Amino acid sequence: MRQAWTLGRIWMTEKLSPRRPATRVPEPAMVMDEADQVDEYLAAGVDDGAMTATHLLHSAHAAALIRPGDRVLDLGCGPGTQLIQLAELCPDAEFVGVDLSPRMLALAEANAAASGTTNVRWRQADITALDAFDDSSFGVITSSMTLHHLPTMADLRRCLEQVHRLLDADGRVYLADFARLRSVAAMRALSRMRADHQPTLFTRDYFNSLRAAFSARQWHEAAEASGLLERDDVRLDVTQPIGLMQVLRSEAADPIDAQLAARLEARQAVLGARAREDLAALTQLFDRGGLRPILS
Repeated sequence: MRQAWTLGRIWMTEKLSPRRPATRVPEPAMVMDEADQVDEYLAAGVDDGAMTATHLLHSAHAAALIRPGDRVLDLGCGPGTQLIQLAELCPDAEFVGVDLSPRMLALAEANAAASGTTNVRWRQADITALDAFDDSSFGVITSSMTLHHLPTMADLRRCLEQVHRLLDADGRVYLADFARLRSVAAMRALSRMRADHQPTLFTRDYFNSLRAAFSARQWHEAAEASGLLERDDVRLDVTQPIGLMQVLRSEAADPIDAQLAARLEARQAVLGARAREDLAALTQLFDRGGLRPILS
């Protein structure tokens, strides 16, 4: 497959890169609020878009942690594409999506209304200062491809401290994001891997996101400082052999139930060819990094 060949080239670029990883370059802005950016990010997560497979993979693993009656907080929900999908997979849970961008939240509300999703509420909030929520008020906290937008390591640590504060005694966590690749050349190649099927602005933002990613070491340090790693079931998984993504997560105690399995199977069945290819590649990378497959 062309993607496997491209990932192979990226892996070789990483393998031959200097031992010192590329320097982190923070995003130009913490808030994605430009109209064109918002529209293209939304398009990337639907149908056979660039983020469709990523959304489904993370939704599947997050859903495996959610129990009926749970209250779930999603950090940096954006236009709601993934959170709405997660809420539909887990209709017996209640969800709160927070984002700093009013434009993203307005779009999320419209998307939820259009899909008939009623178990999600939307709040504008800074994910490093979630004072509007009480201690131990959530059973699960999730985030997908958001935390690299935080400007500094101190912000990442503050965000994870908020996660630790807000989780109840039996709380579970699923925080997924990019990991920082070793070389800028690999970042550029990866951001352009689907360039013929994604808007130019999305390709630019993808590259900026890869450059802004925190390293696995930084994630581990921030999680340790926050207290999250004191929870016995929390671990950090990084895709292998390419450190493309990382997940700070609780381990699922039980196998997924038959109803969730059926909903996931239905979602997977309607994926387009490119999204199926992307999903297979991501699943393999995560499996090697310790996150066992849920989707077949």
